[in-house]
Amino acid sequence: VSNTSTDVDFNIKQRVYDYARGHNDDNTKTYQYFLNQTTPTCFMETLTDASLTNDDIVMSEDGYNLILITSGTAKSSAEFTEKKNSENILTDIYFKYNDKNIKIDNIYNDGEQLNKNQIKYYVLDYAINNSSTVVPNSLADAFNNYLSGIVSRFTSSETQRIVLLSFIRNKSGLDSSTEFYDVVKFDNEAYNGVDGIFNNYILINQRNADNYNYIYNDTTGTSNPYETWWDEISQIVDSLLLEDK
Repeated sequence: VSNTSTDVDFNIKQRVYDYARGHNDDNTKTYQYFLNQTTPTCFMETLTDASLTNDDIVMSEDGYNLILITSGTAKSSAEFTEKKNSENILTDIYFKYNDKNIKIDNIYNDGEQLNKNQIKYYVLDYAINNSSTVVPNSLADAFNNYLSGIVSRFTSSETQRIVLLSFIRNKSGLDSSTEFYDVVKFDNEAYNGVDGIFNNYILINQRNADNYNYIYNDTTGTSNPYETWWDEISQIVDSLLLEDK
């Protein structure tokens, strides 16, 4: 069961999700997920009659379940300290993008979460070279796990369609509240309006990009990490176009 699985009962998925983060919502139980950076192969629940409780048993559509953990992946770290990387290879980094010279002082990071310079470095490298060409091995997992999916989603035809429609709406002098199906008008009325072919085409493509996750009652909230993607992309593009004026 992974955090993107939708073909598994969500009661089971919720228990695995709680196990991976170490606690339930009410903090009533904690789990030892990693031991010395390894995942022990063991039943995550107790198995003796004396200690087994109803809370240990997971009820699903398939019956009663006890969860067995066989593998797991620790979260990636974006740590890239100056002390450990003192050769200064990735300092004073220059990119030429849209005829502008862009400088990034360094991509040092004392924390585990990606910082702005690291994100900027990856995105510019990807935008210019259509791939990440010079990524330190110690940051490869963090970039791939946290950024590659987002960049691929942004460059997809579904997202670029929203970017283009936002641009047309703005340059046509229409209010940002104008729905996309009202931005472009067709001679054939069957294509216009909320129930028209054009709007249905947009919605179908977006649902396909989201793997139709909206039809699942995901109690864990982990199947679709991009739940607010379409609204946020439109808002970001609108704000950038306003600044451009």
